[in-house]
Amino acid sequence: MAKLKSISNNYTLIIRPLSYEEKDEGWISTEIVFKKNNENIFRDIASFLQEAEFKEMQTKLKDIVDDKTDKYEFSFIEPNFELGLMLTEKGNVEVSAAYMKKIEYEEGEIKKNFDGSVMFITNKDAINDFVKELDLEIKQL
Repeated sequence: MAKLKSISNNYTLIIRPLSYEEKDEGWISTEIVFKKNNENIFRDIASFLQEAEFKEMQTKLKDIVDDKTDKYEFSFIEPNFELGLMLTEKGNVEVSAAYMKKIEYEEGEIKKNFDGSVMFITNKDAINDFVKELDLEIKQL
């Protein structure tokens, strides 16, 4: 599982591709976990991300590591979480994430009411390791 830890090691984002749901359509069943002090504050084992979303996320994370961009926001088709990264003045990376524990519908549309959020500082080495692990896990599906 790909883990992105804060510099202080008190926050962790885990993204773990589990299996292809519909390989020909590129949907990957994914576990998403946000931890604080080793306790789950959000966990979803029923998220579905498209293979293209994984590839975009990996590319944009590499761009941040390589100083090609200073921020990026990921808003996935599957609406239970959003992820943002921004380069800080000290060369570290601020990670912010919002998550929904309960999906609500309004007039047949999913209403994005995020229940909570997490923000932490990490470094480029941790992001690079996260991208490599994510890539390896997707290739092993």
